Amino acid sequence: MVGRGIKKKAQGLLVTEVFPGGLAARAGIDRGHRLLEINGYPLHDQIDYRFHQTGERVSLRVAEPSGRQWVAVIQKAWDEDLGLILEPDRPRVCNNKCIFCFVHQLPRGLRKGLYFKDEDYRLSFLHGNYLSLTNLSSVDLARIIALHLSPLYISVHSTDHTLRNFLLGNPRAPDIMEVIKALAQARIEMHAQVVLCPGINDGPHLWKTISDLRRLYPAVASVAVVPVGLTRFRRGLFPLTPVTPSYAARLVRTVRPKQVAFRRELGRAFLYLADEFYILAGLRLPGKAHYDGFYQVENGVGLSRLFLSQFMAISPRLPKGLPRLRRVSVVTGEMAAGLLLDVVRRLQGIRNLEIQLHRVQNRFFGRSITVAGLLTGSDVLISLKGKRLGEEVLLPSVAFKADEDVFLDDMRLTDLEVALGVPTKRVEASASILVEAIVRNQEIC
Repeated sequence: MVGRGIKKKAQGLLVTEVFPGGLAARAGIDRGHRLLEINGYPLHDQIDYRFHQTGERVSLRVAEPSGRQWVAVIQKAWDEDLGLILEPDRPRVCNNKCIFCFVHQLPRGLRKGLYFKDEDYRLSFLHGNYLSLTNLSSVDLARIIALHLSPLYISVHSTDHTLRNFLLGNPRAPDIMEVIKALAQARIEMHAQVVLCPGINDGPHLWKTISDLRRLYPAVASVAVVPVGLTRFRRGLFPLTPVTPSYAARLVRTVRPKQVAFRRELGRAFLYLADEFYILAGLRLPGKAHYDGFYQVENGVGLSRLFLSQFMAISPRLPKGLPRLRRVSVVTGEMAAGLLLDVVRRLQGIRNLEIQLHRVQNRFFGRSITVAGLLTGSDVLISLKGKRLGEEVLLPSVAFKADEDVFLDDMRLTDLEVALGVPTKRVEASASILVEAIVRNQEIC
């Protein structure tokens, strides 16, 4: 360490956590310190950090809260993690007013963070967030290409420039195809999504979009089609038509031959439909092989099939019985209820295990919102209050804030537990984690 006593204003990135025994901890870096530079490169955001910390010799300029600065030189394996968690970057704000924007359909009084619309290529690269590329400057584009920030997840919706700008509510949005072509030329991998609005960007418009994006394969590696989500609070906004079961069934039938043709031509389906279309239409989900690399599973594309595949893999190792009687309740939204019902029926064959599956109707946002991730604590309480719930209630983690046990309507998990009079627990949307939570302390993997 050298350079102690330098007194210049610290910017950089704030260290919020240091892993005990990690490389950074051994170098003397602590929570509250700021990383100013790596190998002489100033750090503006986590992209800079991720890009420059991969080498075998890393020189870190560190600033302490007192203002004192020093340099730590760390020898490590290539791409070995330094053992730090940094303060999240302040995300960029979306400049669109999409006619289908979910944020515009929220009532007042919910958690403040729910009303923020991000549009940030850094979050797309780091976390798979979708962006429309409408606030991308030439400097941003050059940086994406120079650092090869790949893959990116892009909200396309339509490749027709006029129609897309209408959908985005942004007449100044750039031509999406020009931006995507520039990224494709730089060999940036992209995964595109289309939020399907019946009567607007479907039919010939949809097939033009798919065809345009197909011409940029393999840079555009996949296209997901997801249904527009409409809440009961949609007032004074552009009139949109919800996806109905018959519409979903027609779409699935129309898409299937195109997926077959793409697989024959490209070796993959390329075009994927959100699980909700199949479930809404009452159709069987495609098999695991259909989803290839599960490129857009966080977008609700193949998530149900992945869950079922995980469950089938661990099913042979389930215990034949439990040492004592256990009664447990599992909560989900309407869309996943049919999926979980098959799992629950299999688990009910375990001796001394009694499971109840509770399908919670979304009264808060409206019946057309069926995903578990948009359940509110109030709706869960209404659905479960007064019922015999057993010794524990298991709730999907997607219904809560990522870093806190708080529902969308600000009800806390502890508040729900007190109201129900039964212990409650949030559980990740993983078959193995859910089953382990149900059978409790039984070895299954």
